Order: sequence, then C-alpha cells, then structure tokens
Amino acid sequence: MGVLWERGDSTAKEVREYLEETKPMAHTTVLTILSRLQEKGYIKQIPSLGRSLLFRPIVSKEKVARTSVLELLARFFGGSPEKLVAHLVEEADITTKELDTIRRKLDETK
Repeated sequence: MGVLWERGDSTAKEVREYLEETKPMAHTTVLTILSRLQEKGYIKQIPSLGRSLLFRPIVSKEKVARTSVLELLARFFGGSPEKLVAHLVEEADITTKELDTIRRKLDETK
C-alpha cells in the first residue's frame, strides 16, 4: 500500500522495482499481495494504455491506519484502550517528550 500511496497508479512491475532495494520479492509475490489488497477493497485495477494493469489505492492511509489500530485493539487488548496505552508505556521506548505529548492529548480530550 505504501508504494501506491507514494507513487500513485502503478503496475505490478513498477511496485516490484520500487521495492527491489529495500524488500526484494518475486513478481508473483507482488501479484499475490496486490490481489489480496484488491479482495480487501484497498486497491482497484484500472486499464492502462499497454497490456499491464495499473493498480490504484482507493482507501486512504489514514483510514487503513484507523482500521488497523481498531483491529489491533480488539485482537490483542480486548477492546481496551487503557490496556493498549499501558502496554505502549511499559514496552515501547517512549521518550519523555513523547509522554508529554501523550499527556497533552489526553488532557485535551477531557
């Protein structure tokens, strides 16, 4: 998804080439991933001038992030935001500055 959000409409070959430096994978693997993203409704195929299909993101990064966090919350923390935040505070390397920002956000929601 990150490649499509960053590049916009892309062929499977373009996605694979973009990922080549950081995460090399076979063309068939890229096609499988794109197919699964399409099944989930995150991307769609659009016609192009050549034989290759273009893939376009149809869900924003923000919506995917929101959905992913809610799924994480439900799956691992029993739907409890309190447990999620406690886990982050205990397990993550959070700086004092980041904790202050979190406190301000919490105070703003009161």
